Amino acid sequence: KSTYENYINSEIEYQNSINFIGQHIATLVHEIRNPMTSLYGFIQLLKGEAVGETQRMFTIMESELKQMDFLVSNLLNFSKPQKLIFEYFCFKEMVKEVIDLLQAQAIMSNTLLTFQCNEQQSFSIRGNKVRLKQMALNLIKNAIEAVDIDGRIIVKLTLVDNNIEFSISDEGVGMEQQVLDNLFTPFYTTKSTGTGLGLLLVKKVVEEHNGDIVVVTNEGKGTQFKITLSRFDSYPQKYYQNLELRGNS
Repeated sequence: KSTYENYINSEIEYQNSINFIGQHIATLVHEIRNPMTSLYGFIQLLKGEAVGETQRMFTIMESELKQMDFLVSNLLNFSKPQKLIFEYFCFKEMVKEVIDLLQAQAIMSNTLLTFQCNEQQSFSIRGNKVRLKQMALNLIKNAIEAVDIDGRIIVKLTLVDNNIEFSISDEGVGMEQQVLDNLFTPFYTTKSTGTGLGLLLVKKVVEEHNGDIVVVTNEGKGTQFKITLSRFDSYPQKYYQNLELRGNS
C-alpha cells in the first residue's frame, strides 16, 4: 500500500476508536451521575443537621463529589463534539498559569521546571483557552512523572512565522519504539494508575486548533513534545459547525 493509503486507513481506524470510546463513555457518565446525584442530595440534608467536625467532614465529601462531577464532565469531551468558543488570549500567560499550578509537584520530586520565551514578543493566539490549558497540563504533568529525582524539564515558547511552537523537553528515561508507536492509542498506558486517555486528549486538542504534534525520544536521555499552532487562522473544515469566534484581531 502507498503511504497515502496507510495514512487514510490509520485515520479511519483512529476515528472508529474515538467513536467506540465516545459511545461507551457517554453511557458510563450517565450511570455514574445517577448515584452521585443521590449522594449529593443526602449529604446536603445531613450536613444541615451536623455540627463541628462532622459538618466539616460532610463539607469535604461535598467538595469531592463536585470534583468527581468535574472529572466525568471532562470525559464527555470524548463522547460528543463540543461547541468550541475561540477567542484571543495570551498563550504565554496561559502556559505560566499551568507551570504555577504544577510547580509544587515538580518541587516535591526535586525536579527543576523552567520556562523559556522571549518576553518582548507577543504570543497572542485565537483558540479555546480551556482546551489548550488542558493540553498543556497533560503534557507538563506527564513530563514531571517521566523524570527521575533531580531531573530537569524545559518548557519553551517560540514564534516561527505566524505560528507558535510550544515544546516540553524532559530528561526522563525516554520511550521504547513500541511505546512511541502506541502513544496516541486509546487506553494504552505504561503507568500502573494511568487511563491511557491523557495523550489522546492532547492529540484531539491539537487537531481542534489545526496544529501539529511531533514527538522525539531517546531511550535513557529523555523526550520532547513539540506542538505547532497557527496563531490566527486556518481551522479545519470538520470543526466549523462547532466553532464560534470572538475577539478582535
